[in-house]
Amino acid sequence: VVIDLTPYQRRPHLIKNLAFLVHPEALGVLEIYSLTDHQGVKSNHLGLSMSLSIHGNKEDQNKNIGEIMRTLNIGDGHPGAAAGTVRCQSKQEMLRKKKEYLGQIFRLWSSQ
Repeated sequence: VVIDLTPYQRRPHLIKNLAFLVHPEALGVLEIYSLTDHQGVKSNHLGLSMSLSIHGNKEDQNKNIGEIMRTLNIGDGHPGAAAGTVRCQSKQEMLRKKKEYLGQIFRLWSSQ
């Protein structure tokens, strides 16, 4: 499940695990959002947060979200959850990098 919060001016309070109520078959959830500066102003930088569901944490799934973030060199975590940041200079670069990183995350996820 991908939750894209970048269109919003402010990041809403969100409980990612509720996505598993709507999609119980999902193995994980990826939240992507715009970071804000120290004054609360939306920036072009992206934040990514991933976590596995109960099904995704089973031994036969063998998914490691922390390794995905480390491979992309954008963050860190452990096998069940991870987070990272992507720095962007402009909105166009942010849109391009968002698409690129989502594609790379899905490729790494599929290869595990």
